[in-house]
This record gives sequence, structure tokens and C-alpha cells, in this order.
Amino acid sequence: MSLTQWLKTGSVKTRTPVTPGLPDPADCISTQDALIVQTANDAVDTVVSAPSRKRKRGDYINYDEETRAKIARYAVDNGVARASRKFTSDLGRKVSETTIRSMRDTYVKLKKKGAIFEIVVMFDLLIKLGINKPNCFIVLKIEFINKLLHKFQ
Repeated sequence: MSLTQWLKTGSVKTRTPVTPGLPDPADCISTQDALIVQTANDAVDTVVSAPSRKRKRGDYINYDEETRAKIARYAVDNGVARASRKFTSDLGRKVSETTIRSMRDTYVKLKKKGAIFEIVVMFDLLIKLGINKPNCFIVLKIEFINKLLHKFQ
């Protein structure tokens, strides 16, 4: 038994590439070039056809400001669990309680800032009417109410 029977002789069998855009090994002049091109094509085909890695995290869902406000307002009025059930069915995708809780907290915080802004605007109006602004916020409430009562009586 000799080893020569196991060695391939003759022309190199090449295949056309499966992935478009790769060079065809049949167009090569030398056998060595054809083997190199065929090996490179096989490696590219293996990488391209391999399944992509699974992502560890899912896609994030972005809600517009109007939807966030609706969800948060509903959560303030009816609770986080009920809001989660309602908007999961309305939007057709899972809206977690944690997401709704975060929206609710942001909504409440912005509402408080908005209320403070309205109070500041009222105080500016009172200053223009000739009523002095107090230094302390607690005194502010009392003086604000008293001066409004005296002004409009």
C-alpha cells in the first residue's frame, strides 16, 4: 500500500461562490491561486451563514411625551398595576410597572415644578400690585392668603 493512492491528482475541483461578490476560483490561472481563493470563499461563506449572536438585552421602546403623560396621569389616578394592565392592552405591548412608576414619579416632579412656577408668576403679579414678597416660604403662604383676602375685600 502506498500513500500515492490517497493523494489527489489532476485538476482542482472548485465551486462557484455562494455569497455574491466573491471571486470565482475557476478564473484563477494557477492551481495554488485557485485553492487559496476557494479556501477564502469557504471561510467567508461560513462566517456569513453562521447565525448571529443573540443580544443580551431586548430592544427598548420609546414613548412620546403625550403617551408618557397619559400613562403617568392614569397611574396617579388609578395606581401603577391598573395602569400597566390598561396600557399593555391599549398599546399592544408589555408596559412594565417599573416603567410606569418611573413615568409617574417624573410626572409628579414636573407637576410640582410647574406649580412652583405658577406661584412665582403669581408673586410677580403681586409685586406689581404693590404687595411685597416675603423671604420665607412658610410665611409666604400665610402672607399670600392674607394679602389676597385684604386686596379683594
